[in-house]
Amino acid sequence: MSVVEMQIPQVLSDLYAPEQDRLLRGALRQYTRLRLHGLLAEMQEAEAHIQQFEAQYGMSLRELERQGLPENASVEAHEDYNRWFFWQSVLDRQEKIVKRLRKVALLPHETAT
Repeated sequence: MSVVEMQIPQVLSDLYAPEQDRLLRGALRQYTRLRLHGLLAEMQEAEAHIQQFEAQYGMSLRELERQGLPENASVEAHEDYNRWFFWQSVLDRQEKIVKRLRKVALLPHETAT
C-alpha cells in the first residue's frame, strides 16, 4: 500500500490516530463508491453510442478497423468513425478504472462480482 501525505482539518488531526485512520479510510471508500456510480453512468452513455454505430454499420469497431473505410467513404462516415473511436476509448478507459476501483470500494464482508 502506498503512503500519501495530505493536510487535514485540525479537528481530525486532534483525533486518536486509529480513529483518524478509520475516518479517512471510510471517506475514501465512500467517495470511491460515489465515483463508481459516475463512471458506470459514463460507461452506459458510451455503450449506447457504440450500439448505435454498430447497428448503423452492422459491425463492431474492430471489424471496421480490420476492413477499413472504403476509399469513397463520405465525410460523415469518417466523422462517425472518429466519434465511434472516441466512445470506444471512453468505454475501455472507464472499464479499467471501474475494475480497479471496485476493489477499493468493497467492505471486508463484500465480494467482487
